[in-house]
Amino acid sequence: MSPDEFRAHASGTWTKSTFSGPNGDCVFVARVDDVVGIIEANDPEDSSAPVVLTPLENFRKFIAGAKAGEFDL
Repeated sequence: MSPDEFRAHASGTWTKSTFSGPNGDCVFVARVDDVVGIIEANDPEDSSAPVVLTPLENFRKFIAGAKAGEFDL
């Protein structure tokens, strides 16, 4: 699935991270089938903002690692 195809299917389903700030430093995620899209933008529908796609299983592993502190800096 291309980023443009993903955007078309994800429209209206983006979820904003609760850790996003009020000044436009926002991170959104959306899921389409077994693909997760991640975007950093003020508006997830902004087609000029790049979207990163990853398989759902990889995203789940990343979240589990983050919760376990594996990526603490």
